[in-house]
Amino acid sequence: MDFQDLAVDRERRFSLGRETTTEQFYLSIPVALRLVDAEEYYRLTPEEFSRFREDPEAAGRLADRCRQRLEDPRLLVAPGPERGVG
Repeated sequence: MDFQDLAVDRERRFSLGRETTTEQFYLSIPVALRLVDAEEYYRLTPEEFSRFREDPEAAGRLADRCRQRLEDPRLLVAPGPERGVG
């Protein structure tokens, strides 16, 4: 998978982008694993992506839900056995 960030919000710690192979839009959050830092990618509809580009506060609320693992059905890549911390 090739993830292309199109917007980054450093304050709220999330990115919005598009996976170039599948054309899926996503919101990603950084996670810390024991030895490395990584990202988790959560599927967005095209409508959500457009709305979140215009409303970073709403995107930040979704990022918070992702950190609480409330949006796991949206994950583009299943987490490994050692899940990171957001």
